[in-house]
Amino acid sequence: MRRFFGELGPESRFRRFHAPVHSVPEVFFSRLFVPVHPSTRAVVAVVGRSLVGLAQLVPSAAPEAGRGLARPPSAELAVVVAEAFRRRGLARRLLVGLGAGWAADDLGGWRLRAEIQADNEPALALARSVVPRASRRREGCSVVFELEIPRSVRPGSAPRPGTADRRYPRPVLSR
Repeated sequence: MRRFFGELGPESRFRRFHAPVHSVPEVFFSRLFVPVHPSTRAVVAVVGRSLVGLAQLVPSAAPEAGRGLARPPSAELAVVVAEAFRRRGLARRLLVGLGAGWAADDLGGWRLRAEIQADNEPALALARSVVPRASRRREGCSVVFELEIPRSVRPGSAPRPGTADRRYPRPVLSR
C-alpha cells in the first residue's frame, strides 16, 4: 500500500488528498488497516502482486448535527488509480464493487459524499455516471456530490460481489 501511494505522481496525490502531499501521512495507513469506524470499507485492484487501484468508504466517527436537527450518518467516498491503469474503467469497477457491499452493511439512511476538484473532468464525469441522482454543489475549488441511501436498502437486497449477477463486477481485480 505504501509503495502504491509512493509511486503516485504529485498531481495524483493532490487529487486524492486535496493538498500538495509529498508523502502520505502515516495516520492514513493506520486508519486504512485499523479503521476508526466499523462500517469503513475498501476495495482494491491488483495486477500480479501490485496494487493498482483503491476505492474507500470512510464513515464519519459520529452522526453530524446541523441547525439543531439530527442528520443521518455520513461517509466519504474516495478512489485512486495508478496512472498506468487510468481511463480503462477501473475506477468505475472499484466504485461499483464497493457499492455492492452497501446493502450488506445496511447503510440505508446514510449520506454518502464525494468531493472532487472542479477541474478534474474525468472524475466529475465518472461521478455523474455512477451516481446520477446525487445532488451536486460547488464548494470553493471543488464539486461536492452527495447521495442519501434509501432506508429501504436492507441486507441481502443487492447481490454480493462475485455472485452470478454480472451487474456487480468482482471488487478485487487481478490478472
